[in-house]
Amino acid sequence: MADFLKRTKTDATDFVCGNSVPFPDMVRGDELKDALLSTNTNTDQTTAAVLERMFTAWETLLLKAAAEHLIGGEHSIIEGAKEAETLSVPRHNKFPERVFALLDALTRFRPVASTLCNEAYIMFSLNKTGEWLSSLTENELDKFLHQARSEGPKLRQLYKERTMEIETTRQDLLRKKIQENERKKDKDGKEKELIVNEVQYYGFWQYTETVGQMLKTY
Repeated sequence: MADFLKRTKTDATDFVCGNSVPFPDMVRGDELKDALLSTNTNTDQTTAAVLERMFTAWETLLLKAAAEHLIGGEHSIIEGAKEAETLSVPRHNKFPERVFALLDALTRFRPVASTLCNEAYIMFSLNKTGEWLSSLTENELDKFLHQARSEGPKLRQLYKERTMEIETTRQDLLRKKIQENERKKDKDGKEKELIVNEVQYYGFWQYTETVGQMLKTY
C-alpha cells in the first residue's frame, strides 16, 4: 500500500484507468470495479487530480500510523522468537468488533444496566460459561459459585478504581488540551499585536507600488 500511494500520489492516471491497483493478487472479477476503472475521457483527468491529493494525505497518515510495520520498522520482519509469540494473534479484528457491537446493543436495550453487568453478560455468553457449569459435579458447582460470590465485592471495587483511573486520565488529557489551546491563543495574540504595532509604526503598505516606494526610504 505504501509503495502504491508513493507511486500514484504524483500520477493517478494508471489507477483511474485500471492499470495499477494496490493489491493486484487480491483483485477479483468485479463488475462495479471494472465500471469505475474503465476509461472515461470526460472525468478521468479531474478524478486523477482529486485522487492524487487524497493519496498524498493517505500516504502521510499511513507512514505515521503504521511506521513500525513498514520497511525498516520494528515489526517489518517477524521471525524467530517474535514469530512464535505472534502465532496465536488473530489476523483480523472481527471478534473484538463483535464484542463491541454486543456491548453497544446491550447498552441501548437496557440503558439502566451498568457497564460491568453488560461485560459480565457478554463474557458469560461468549465463553460458554453455562455449558461449562453444566458439566461440573454438584460439589464443584457449589465450590465455584461460592468463590464467585465471595470475589464479587472485590471485582466491583476493582471496577470502580479502574473507572476512576480512566476518568482521571481523561480529565488530565482534557486539561492539557485546554492549556495547549490557551498557549496557542496567547501566542497568536502576541503575533497579531506585533503586526498591529508594526503597521501603526511603518504604515499600511497595501499595494506593490507602495511597498517599493517605502523600502527606498529605509
